[in-house]
Amino acid sequence: MSIGELLADIWLFSGMDSEHLEKLATFAFTKSFQTGETILEKGRSGNGLYVIVSGQVEVVETTQDEGERRLATLGPREFFGEMALLDDQPRSATVKALEDTTCVGIDRWLFLSQLQRDPEISISMLRTMAQRIRQADAKLSQ
Repeated sequence: MSIGELLADIWLFSGMDSEHLEKLATFAFTKSFQTGETILEKGRSGNGLYVIVSGQVEVVETTQDEGERRLATLGPREFFGEMALLDDQPRSATVKALEDTTCVGIDRWLFLSQLQRDPEISISMLRTMAQRIRQADAKLSQ
């Protein structure tokens, strides 16, 4: 599976054609993490998105009264950190490798630079985001 095909599974990129996905794939990187390693830490600045190629991670939140609380467990072809592509807000949760894990990442600054060079990518993403908002609104109206 190519990196472009992997990116097509991410909701944010799901409306893009293969040409644009391959453009994004050109500056993607691969990074491996060992079991127990912290990949992202809540409160730290975010620098991009990760898609899991192999392995498994847990998304946790630290609370004062409960300690760590697991929010999600993610495996191959799932992703985390996507909002860091669009804003520079601190990470909202911590992500740790439950086993040896390999991810494909996209750096925020390279991503934003590509958006400036190719506005069609932004338009495609906005359409997808609008569709997701409509779906969420429809669920709330039920």
